[in-house]
Amino acid sequence: MTDQNQKLLNRFWNRWNELIIEKKLLLKEEMIVLNLDYRLRSDFFKIWVSRLLPSFNFDRDRLKKRFFRDWVLILRLKEIRDLAILRDRKQVLKEAFRVWWSKCTAIKASRIFR
Repeated sequence: MTDQNQKLLNRFWNRWNELIIEKKLLLKEEMIVLNLDYRLRSDFFKIWVSRLLPSFNFDRDRLKKRFFRDWVLILRLKEIRDLAILRDRKQVLKEAFRVWWSKCTAIKASRIFR
């Protein structure tokens, strides 16, 4: 090989090595940028959650209080309804027993007078 060819070959070899090293460095740089971006997003998300957590807790407590209040109201209404049903049943049974007893005594009285 001639000296000029050797120089040309060395130049291409060096350029090729530089390109390979540059590609490797570029990949590492992209990975670092992606990791940094991921870490920043993660940190921002943690900050966002930490700032919103009190409002989430407040809303959860508000909902619990509201539904507990509604549940107590419904429970009272159910107790009143059950009490009304029980009174109504007692009244109906009382009236039915009175009618039955009057008929029963009338039948007994008619048997006695025969």
